[in-house]
Amino acid sequence: MPRSGVAFTSPGLIRREHSHRRLLLLALSSLLLLSVLPTVGHHLPGGFEEPLGSIEHIGAFCAAALRMLFSPFHYLFHVALSVGFAYGVWDRVAAWRSLRLSIRSILGAAPREKTPLWYAARQVAVDVDRIVVVDGLPNPAFTAGLFRPRIYVSSDLEGRLRQIELDCVIAHEAAHVRRRDPLRLSIFRFLSCLLFWMPGLRGLAADISDEAEIEADNAAGRRDPLALASAILQLASAPTLTPSAVGIAGFNHPDLLDRRIRRLAGQDTPLPSRVGRRAIVFASLALVLVVFSGVAAAEPSAHPASAAGENHCSHHHGSLWSHLRCSSRDCHEGATHCHHADMSAQQGLTYPLA
Repeated sequence: MPRSGVAFTSPGLIRREHSHRRLLLLALSSLLLLSVLPTVGHHLPGGFEEPLGSIEHIGAFCAAALRMLFSPFHYLFHVALSVGFAYGVWDRVAAWRSLRLSIRSILGAAPREKTPLWYAARQVAVDVDRIVVVDGLPNPAFTAGLFRPRIYVSSDLEGRLRQIELDCVIAHEAAHVRRRDPLRLSIFRFLSCLLFWMPGLRGLAADISDEAEIEADNAAGRRDPLALASAILQLASAPTLTPSAVGIAGFNHPDLLDRRIRRLAGQDTPLPSRVGRRAIVFASLALVLVVFSGVAAAEPSAHPASAAGENHCSHHHGSLWSHLRCSSRDCHEGATHCHHADMSAQQGLTYPLA
């Protein structure tokens, strides 16, 4: 008999997993915001020109020198963002076409009445028309479809699994249908392609994909966690596809095998991540470049040939070296050769603006 409502994980592990998922979403959102906003923010109405354009010194450094140094990176990030968008669209269209051709070639049908799969669908309250039974399906079970997801299962599962195990497999895939995981995985894949130059983003997307499988296990494991673990072990040797690459949510995930089995057996498990230290270091460096390049582009006088740039200080003559020689001390002392002091006197400002 199914052990409905069995708590197979400790409350502490559940809290850690929930915190882990929130942290993943926060990290993903922060990377997207910090990577895209500095590059395109100044193009939006009411951009950053007003608040940032009035800054003359950032600490001991001349703001004009920093703008001149980082402006070339801004245009490189524009190019990278355009290339990433094209790459993401191409990747998703190619995956959609590949999956569509594969599904069209599949000769499947809904479960026949009074068969084990039909009983499983009724047991987990999923529409039988959402299930497609296929002879010789490479994957044992997966969910595909961006806007109307369907569950595809191999016809030989009825002979390989007990009824309770089959119920758990269908319950797992039904959770993917309710959460629209194929669409979510496809969006995460597109975002990782969009910012291909940001290390760690693809690892974050893979971590979120892993957590989607754990959530589906939670939904299916309430029926009988040990039966679900048994089904996972029996199907572990079956071939599988990379879910995020083709936009599917598959039952078989070899990389998660140990974690899934241990959780279902009631053991506390670590929360591994595919984002390594090297990815974090390179992502931090990339964020520094993109933020400073955005600050550089927010100043209309960033180009050294502009009139405003030449008037920044009367002794600069628009060269990078002369801007670097300008220090906030000159403005503090009110040196007559520094244009900052004249501006502060006219506008009633005191420097430095750090």
